[in-house]
Amino acid sequence: MEWIKPHVSYSQINAYYNYRKDFVNKYIYGIEPEPNDYMTFGKNFSEQIESYIKHNFYSNWDEVNLGSIIGKIMDLGFKLDAGHSEVRIDLELKEHIDIELDLIGYIDWLNTDDHLIIDFKTGKAWTIEDVKASKQLLLYSAWYKAKYGIIPKVGIISMPVKKYVGVNGLNFTGDVIYHSYQPTEYKSDSIGSSTSTLSPTANGDRPSKAPLSRLRRH
Repeated sequence: MEWIKPHVSYSQINAYYNYRKDFVNKYIYGIEPEPNDYMTFGKNFSEQIESYIKHNFYSNWDEVNLGSIIGKIMDLGFKLDAGHSEVRIDLELKEHIDIELDLIGYIDWLNTDDHLIIDFKTGKAWTIEDVKASKQLLLYSAWYKAKYGIIPKVGIISMPVKKYVGVNGLNFTGDVIYHSYQPTEYKSDSIGSSTSTLSPTANGDRPSKAPLSRLRRH
């Protein structure tokens, strides 16, 4: 059996290692998982923030006040404009593993002048430890390093959400939390480990050798 999609993404890698049943259903048999409130909220946010960045337009949904969140993000010094819009990445993995696959993804916010990659997250409040442990940011960094020759600074802007009485579904708590760090060196000979992928070596950890080729079904 072959892949439905001729590429891999961080979502696929994460599902393979952490949600194996969902991985098989979605990426092998094409069965989409039933969305929960947090997934729906995150999707709505992604659509509206992309609309604002590209077209300076957004619409609130239900009782969600997106305008105050956008204002707080901009107060942190981030310009939400077309110059920093969502960027599609495409990284050939055949230099790192023994099969020909492309890694694709979308970076939420990119500044090539300051070499900075930012991802927006709704749900929980991310800590700096969470950011440093993010395999998604490290994969995006690998693409940036391959394209521009520089290891970028990476960060997360998290916007916690919770259920409120009288509100239909979820809403923002009002907090906007930003953490970032600068990876110093890559060991890029391994992609797709349950514990480490393209890991920055500042903490002395060694990347695992688990190959991504296990993901390919025959």
